[in-house]
Amino acid sequence: MVLDEGIKVSEPLLQQAQEALRRYREALGSAPPEEVERLGLEAVSLMQTVQAYQQRDWELGFKGRTVASQVSDYTQVD
Repeated sequence: MVLDEGIKVSEPLLQQAQEALRRYREALGSAPPEEVERLGLEAVSLMQTVQAYQQRDWELGFKGRTVASQVSDYTQVD
């Protein structure tokens, strides 16, 4: 399935985004405000990048396919 391949490729990026979010949450209440802000911006930026990548992957993977064939990708049992 095309979507599975896209998920595998984006997984390291998603892990980076999750790690950035974890660092941000850990900094809340204990780090200087400037550091919390920087970590928050980093987390948001990485999450937006993941979202944009997955959206692009979705559009490229399903371009020109019928809705029925797209839906069948999600209803197949492996």
